[in-house]
Amino acid sequence: MRSPRLFAILFLCIAAATPALAQRRVALVIGNGAYRTVAGLANPPSDAAAMAAMLRGAFDDVTIRTDVGFREMNEAVRDFALRAAGADVAVVFYAGHGVEIGGRNFLVPIDAELKYAEDAEAEAVELDRILRLLEPVKRLKLVILDACRDNPFAARMRSITGGARAVGRGLAAPKLDISDTLVAFATAPGATASDGDGAHSPFTTALLDNLMLPQLDIRIALGKTRDAVLRATGNRQIPFISGSLGGDTLPLAVSSAAVIDAEQSEFAAATARGDLSAFDAFIAKYPSGPYTQTARRERDRLRAAAEPRHPAEPDFGAGAARYHYVADVMPPDDWLALRSAPSGGEGVRLRKMPNGTLLEVLAERADGWWRVRVVDTGEIGWAKSGVKGRRPWIRCCKQL
Repeated sequence: MRSPRLFAILFLCIAAATPALAQRRVALVIGNGAYRTVAGLANPPSDAAAMAAMLRGAFDDVTIRTDVGFREMNEAVRDFALRAAGADVAVVFYAGHGVEIGGRNFLVPIDAELKYAEDAEAEAVELDRILRLLEPVKRLKLVILDACRDNPFAARMRSITGGARAVGRGLAAPKLDISDTLVAFATAPGATASDGDGAHSPFTTALLDNLMLPQLDIRIALGKTRDAVLRATGNRQIPFISGSLGGDTLPLAVSSAAVIDAEQSEFAAATARGDLSAFDAFIAKYPSGPYTQTARRERDRLRAAAEPRHPAEPDFGAGAARYHYVADVMPPDDWLALRSAPSGGEGVRLRKMPNGTLLEVLAERADGWWRVRVVDTGEIGWAKSGVKGRRPWIRCCKQL
């Protein structure tokens, strides 16, 4: 006859494990890049897509919105707050432009004009509003802002009252009075962050590598993220964390030790082989694990490196109409991206193409993505020819 004591021990073990397994985790991911009144940002939509894909491996509900205007962004925040009420963990990730006005932080939709400092309340989403809406979340409220880029609105923004406008550089440290809350900034208060030369910003790249490591407390994960950004930027960009948590360990990714060990071992083996087939096999087996995003980036890098390159053609002849050039891209991102895939959220950026870069157009898609070859280097990839309703970024024709 089995001992009642044994059954009691088994019951207690199962009960102790149940809360971690039953926690409800929700996330909202927003990436704004296609700004209408200022120069756009290349990385935020792809940053958002990568973050959403990673979070889906451990969260019950992940919502992603890219290139949203004021109304849609407000609705996304409101609807998420309703779904997050009573959840154990809620994460909000935002990539795009952010502005600080009078000590208040605002996240900027793509249709904002912000001619006056006082317009921010009517045209942008305040960080404090998001934090207040997340108050009912039980254990962890985490807001991640990759939004400390140079403020393109500051130079033209005035005050309606005619006084000095208190428009800051970067974002300000929030005044938090909400418990169990962390706000992670891409860089220190008052400083600006880099959009990066790769497929993602340095901050998002570090998050993808560290945030969802199994069983790792969120404070340690963000610390590892900080260290990775410092290394990647030569100590020029220092991520900043604000908030207060209790003494419990709070990992974002919870997995059994056996699963962690197996996946880690297979990722190490794929890395050691270093070829496309190894990473393809790993991603197929672990489509949403803690190492999947890193594996995808390495696979994309290898795939881009394997693209055939052709020598430049000095004689254009009668086919000169095929040759276009990059035009009308403006600061702060005064270049056009050549990408390995026809999407801002897939593949990697192969290079930045400044105004005047000569291109041979190989194919044109109805959505504005063109297959092009850079004449000077022979590199082949995809470029966005323009955004509907705006001036084109690629013009015809270059006569030599």
